[in-house]
Amino acid sequence: GNAVDAAVAMVAVLSVVEPYSVGIGGDCFAMCALDGGSRIVGLNGSGRSAAGADPGQLKSQGHEKTPTRHGAAVTTPGALAGWADLVAAHGTRGLYTLLAPAIDYATHGFPVSEVIAGEWAAYRAHLAANPDSAAAYLVKGHPPQAGRMFVNPGLARSLRLIAEQGTQVFYQGELAEAMSACARQAGGWLSVEDLAAHRSEWVEPIMLDYRGWTVLELPPNGQGLTALEILSILEGYELAALEPGGADQAHLVAEAIKIAFEDRNRYITDPAF
Repeated sequence: GNAVDAAVAMVAVLSVVEPYSVGIGGDCFAMCALDGGSRIVGLNGSGRSAAGADPGQLKSQGHEKTPTRHGAAVTTPGALAGWADLVAAHGTRGLYTLLAPAIDYATHGFPVSEVIAGEWAAYRAHLAANPDSAAAYLVKGHPPQAGRMFVNPGLARSLRLIAEQGTQVFYQGELAEAMSACARQAGGWLSVEDLAAHRSEWVEPIMLDYRGWTVLELPPNGQGLTALEILSILEGYELAALEPGGADQAHLVAEAIKIAFEDRNRYITDPAF
């Protein structure tokens, strides 16, 4: 295989062994260096909000912002389509092969590491609040302890269906119907039509020359522009003249980050809207 194959196999395994960080219910962003690095292509595998999203409905329920732990916060999951599109365009193996290690870990279990056990425990209350998430990710009501073998038969079944039937089972088949029903039960709007309409987007990276180095990021709706703004601000200062790790350098960098993050929150949206 190649780097694309390895990345997809890795992120699939990570979705099993570190499920709070990444998964097939999330998004996917990638940049690939082709032709010996002379050509860089980007992939935006993030999903849009549901077509039926109704901010007025949330306001009538007393919400000024979209609540993060609510069905309304669920967008169309673009990760799986992104993995498949990356492999189809630039990989050498199929999803059937690349998902096999993840399916194996979900089916037969993996020893939970100390760090992951600690992170997992932080989500106990949220997982316990929903019977389905509690059944899938808690053991007798508790997060798995470090060193314990943990199995996830439900996720194993979903990944196996995807490996055998392709991504259409996720975006148009029984998994799509299950996701839509779950999101709507939680007060959201995600529909099977939203899932069926999802497409990844190949995009041109944005770039900045920073002190002789070319820095590339993906364009909005991702937040890569934020990093370029931070560098653009810092380029106006003689960083090398400041003590490495010193108070003046830390303050300068912190202020640049604050400005860029404020701009991110205010201005970076979906360019299509």
